[in-house]
Amino acid sequence: MEKGVEFKSGKSIIPQQAQIENQNKKSDISQENAGLAISEKENSGQPENFLGYYISNQDTLNNQNSPLTSIRQERSGILIYKVQRGDTLSTIAADFGISHSSITWANNIKTSHLSPGQEIVILPISGVKHEIKIGDSIESIAEYYSGDPQRIIEFNNLKNPTLKPGETLIIPDGKMPQAQRALAQTKAAAATLPSYPNYYSIPTTGINWGILHTNNAVDIANRCGTTIIASAEGLITNVSIGWNSGYGNYVEIQHPNGTETLYAHLNKINVKEGEYVSDGDPIGLMGDSGYSTGCHLHFEIHGARNPFAK
Repeated sequence: MEKGVEFKSGKSIIPQQAQIENQNKKSDISQENAGLAISEKENSGQPENFLGYYISNQDTLNNQNSPLTSIRQERSGILIYKVQRGDTLSTIAADFGISHSSITWANNIKTSHLSPGQEIVILPISGVKHEIKIGDSIESIAEYYSGDPQRIIEFNNLKNPTLKPGETLIIPDGKMPQAQRALAQTKAAAATLPSYPNYYSIPTTGINWGILHTNNAVDIANRCGTTIIASAEGLITNVSIGWNSGYGNYVEIQHPNGTETLYAHLNKINVKEGEYVSDGDPIGLMGDSGYSTGCHLHFEIHGARNPFAK
């Protein structure tokens, strides 16, 4: 499951008030509407607040703090979210508690740019949505997306094995086939690399999505300006400012064990080439430079397994 893990040492990027409200309302959440239940306050006539949103009619939720924000609920627990100024794919994914990939797959997003007012699909759980076609079966759909047939049945509350073409199913923890192939290839390559247990420190705080991708990397999301540290002692061999093929501003460190680490999408760099740093030394600040879907650190390890991949 592509679910981010929030490190205890890190600071959550989800607003504190939203966390409190979410905790208070967990008992109200039902499976039937896939995690969204809102009740009205007694004698007030004002619908109860849920993560900063309230019902204005049967179809729309509005943010009391931002009248421009709206969420429209559709069938299968799917939400339609109107992008607000300052939103990124990473922050939206964190706010709704689903994986970044779930949003990109559901909306066929090919770029990191989001425009205020743009409407995007938000699934009720990490995974994919599937429009039923003639000849589909639960087993064939599960196999296609690497999902679990029983979870699909339970999550979609299917009481009849006959599927109706045109209806939408949510595939919990499902993955798009092309993503599965790319991930399999990346994992196969990483499996041949040596492992150095306890050698590397987590280079920042936040939500580690833990998905191994290009060049043996993982992404860790937090607010821009979060401190980035050296994952292990070593020599600063490369400090690069600019687009850099999408990496944005980045730092490379060569370590005594013969491996290298790379820290990309930085907003600020605090070291220079030729400096020698110790494990835990600050080297820069998290940012969204280059081709980035929001504030996060793209962290690569060259020559060894990445211990922060799930």
